[in-house]
Amino acid sequence: MASAMPASSMQAGNPYVNLKRDYNSENWCGMVKTVRVDTVEASWMNPSATATWPGNEYEAYQWVGIDGSTRNCQTILQAGTGQYIYTNGTEVTFWWYEFYPAPPVLLYDGINIGDTVHVKVKATSGTEGVIYLDNSSTGYSKQIPITSYQGSLCFQTAEWIQEAPLKGGKLPQFPSFDMTNCAASANGQATDASGSEPWYMTYNGQTVCHAQLRGGSDVGFFYG
Repeated sequence: MASAMPASSMQAGNPYVNLKRDYNSENWCGMVKTVRVDTVEASWMNPSATATWPGNEYEAYQWVGIDGSTRNCQTILQAGTGQYIYTNGTEVTFWWYEFYPAPPVLLYDGINIGDTVHVKVKATSGTEGVIYLDNSSTGYSKQIPITSYQGSLCFQTAEWIQEAPLKGGKLPQFPSFDMTNCAASANGQATDASGSEPWYMTYNGQTVCHAQLRGGSDVGFFYG
């Protein structure tokens, strides 16, 4: 839902490439891989969420996407699942997708906490793509064409992310979960998440989310 720009990660003379290192972010937690890419996908169990401090609103997004992690590539094609916690503690879950910086589109049909989902984003050009949402638990399946009117992709990074759309430490607590079958490709040439850069979500000097690469195709997400 929001881009993340690591100011210290740029290679001299090339604004599109991340230096290989761990990065602390206010809103992203997961894996970022610098690779030529037009398609990114993964499967996961839609996680639950719990208010860290009762009486406050919280939101979490799990997604796969293209671009957004470097200074000159702030447009993002992304899609996934999300959870929102109201101030009274009520939790709702949904699909979502967007061609950032356009706002996200939320869908509430065919998705429940605990469902096993597979999400894929495919860019057919710098400003057009297709979102694939599949739920093996409910049989829900949807393909959504999408167009960007506010920027073009660079096709430079693949992401597998847990995000806090509400900044300021507003990531809810969540049980550990895995993204499996993490894959990316460009022009039919496939790769996995191996060699990705791990991003840690931090607030007031404290890590609130971290991720671990398990082999090449699985990513584990952990609160704290």
